[in-house]
Amino acid sequence: MKIKGIRWWMVSLVAAGLIINYLARNTLSVAAPTLMKDLHMTTEQYSHVVVAWQLCYAFMQPVAGYLLDTVGTKIGFAAFALAWSLACAAAAWSTDWRSLAFFRGLLGIAEAAGIPAGVKATSEWFPAKERSVAIGWFNIGSSVGALLAPPLVVWALLHGQWQWAFLIVGVLG
Repeated sequence: MKIKGIRWWMVSLVAAGLIINYLARNTLSVAAPTLMKDLHMTTEQYSHVVVAWQLCYAFMQPVAGYLLDTVGTKIGFAAFALAWSLACAAAAWSTDWRSLAFFRGLLGIAEAAGIPAGVKATSEWFPAKERSVAIGWFNIGSSVGALLAPPLVVWALLHGQWQWAFLIVGVLG
């Protein structure tokens, strides 16, 4: 594993971005029981919230890739990271399942750039012999983000309200 110098920092930044991306993505599932109770959501309504994210994420991925190709990796990734942080924080103002589905849809639109940006960054910043290792390192962010979400969200639920979880992750981004 030959990741050295400035490239190590670049792949670390991409991994940090994916940590926040997956924290935001997993906040909903951990907070779901409390959210469903507080927002008086049925299981069917919760499924609509999840589907809103899934559809927006799926259809936005090629668009996000195009935008990253157009504006560049650094600016594009930063803009999308800001957008997904704001979308996650905005979910704290949800008043029912419809508003939550709207904010989660926005989150899906913004988060769709995470993996394409990471792959594009590694293809630009690393020689072909090091790309697989770099992709492995940045993709650690997805696992770490998913791993950190449960304790962070549970802490927010125990020490405040469900809204705190979304605001904390938004601020971290």
